[in-house]
Amino acid sequence: IFAVPPFDMEQMGKLPQLILNSGLLTPDGLVIIEHGDGTNFEKEKGFEDTRKYGHVNFSVFTLGES
Repeated sequence: IFAVPPFDMEQMGKLPQLILNSGLLTPDGLVIIEHGDGTNFEKEKGFEDTRKYGHVNFSVFTLGES
C-alpha cells in the first residue's frame, strides 16, 4: 500500500496504524508512506526503514514486529 497524503495532514502520525490495523495488508505486504522531513515514524509499531530523497521521505512498515 502506497500512501501519499498531504505533508501537513493533521492526522499524519496516526496513518501507519490506521492502515496496518485495517485488514487491507497481506501478511507479507508493505505500507509505504511518503512524507516530509517534519514527520518521524521510527517509534511506530511495524516501522522498518525510512529512505530520504532530498526533503521527501518514504517510511516502510510491515505487520511484523521490528
